[in-house]
Amino acid sequence: MFTTTKNKLPTKRLLLTPGPMDIAFDVKKALMRRVVHHRTDEFKQLFGSFNKKLQKVFFTKNPVLTLHCVGTGAMEASMVNLVLPDDKILILKNGVFSKRWVSIADAYGFKYDVLEFPYGSAINTDTLKKTLIKNGKKYKAVFLNHVETSTGVLNNVEEIARIIKKYSNAFIVLDAMASVGAEKLYIDKWGIDIAFTSSCKALGNIAGLSFIAVSHKALNFVKKHKTKSFYFDFDRIYRYYKDNQTPFTCSSGLIYAQDRALDRIIKKGIKKVWGETKIRAEYFRNIMSKSGLKLFAENPANALTAIKINRADSIVNLMRKKFGITIANGQECLKGKIIRISHMGSVSKKDLYVTFKALIAVFGGNR
Repeated sequence: MFTTTKNKLPTKRLLLTPGPMDIAFDVKKALMRRVVHHRTDEFKQLFGSFNKKLQKVFFTKNPVLTLHCVGTGAMEASMVNLVLPDDKILILKNGVFSKRWVSIADAYGFKYDVLEFPYGSAINTDTLKKTLIKNGKKYKAVFLNHVETSTGVLNNVEEIARIIKKYSNAFIVLDAMASVGAEKLYIDKWGIDIAFTSSCKALGNIAGLSFIAVSHKALNFVKKHKTKSFYFDFDRIYRYYKDNQTPFTCSSGLIYAQDRALDRIIKKGIKKVWGETKIRAEYFRNIMSKSGLKLFAENPANALTAIKINRADSIVNLMRKKFGITIANGQECLKGKIIRISHMGSVSKKDLYVTFKALIAVFGGNR
């Protein structure tokens, strides 16, 4: 059993929630660069290079559009651009964040069916297949999450996408919030029409931007059909994108910081970054399992670990107050029952080791 000196803080405070997370020092410096007006040639040059870097990190040839919003805005944008009033969609729900698809559909009055799976479980592909064999042709789009960040589950998107394409003509819309830059993701090969993330996840920046890879099939659709949204209109955003611009005011500081963070990923190579995230996840789970702590997810993602634990509320508070380490509680029905610890971005093995020691000190013998 590891021990930790009582009330001793780590050498640095740690933010290990699955978004937002700590960012590298050079990314922080980039945030402080002088403001550049978004309608200048200087910004156009920056943004043109930036967009190419996004494609490398998303590992796609599809355009990757930039939105000034957090991830929920990207979810809403993805739905409102593809769904028309008379359409019906299918939502695959196995956690708090995939449940958000339902809330967005309700807000717009869209018609939907929900395939629901237990929290902690992955999407069952046999159940999906049976549903699509029976009703697949009636769905305009299927919405799902790659990593269900509320439970730490990784869904088998490669297999899910294959089934959707075989038994329907639906667009495939993927919340890749905790997987772009962390998990193996082949957007083009798997035929994903829309995949998105936000700046404060594995892309290593602060919150404020979202990035959406959109297939040309989806772009051709939105060009022909007017969306209900003004701000999130993909057709308008794409027209400006082709001219290395954004349709509305753009924060040069956020772009500079994200550009620097993308450089860090590209220098390593995206496949190596995927591998490093996996190594950190396996390292943490190995030391965790030796202490008797149990995983919550049946098919755990590399991006984060969710741990079944008693007194999660007090443990999260004590970790922050006694050791300066911020981890995440469960949400909604899982609040107080699990904790979640990130392995994305600049998290190191040392960070995870210190976090584990502090967790054991706080948790004690109460399993």
